[in-house]
Amino acid sequence: MLSLHFRYRWVRNCSSAMDNVDFEDPRVVGSLIPLGIICLVVVFGNAMVIAAVQMTRKLRGATNLFIVSLAWADLMLGVVVLPSSATYEVSC
Repeated sequence: MLSLHFRYRWVRNCSSAMDNVDFEDPRVVGSLIPLGIICLVVVFGNAMVIAAVQMTRKLRGATNLFIVSLAWADLMLGVVVLPSSATYEVSC
């Protein structure tokens, strides 16, 4: 039977997300810029969907309320999960 060391070589120890980030490395900056833009687009786009349904009375049907629910879930993903996973992707 293989030991855990050989079976899970891809697991790395990362105590703090910002400990290993070198902002002068072009690969780090090249990774952070697209990931940051994706986070901003996700947050802005879903906020616009929620605002459009809230402001326009004609859009408050059952189907659009389902879309607003999905936009809220996606907005939370863009605010909580994407920034932390982008930081982890670059740092570890």
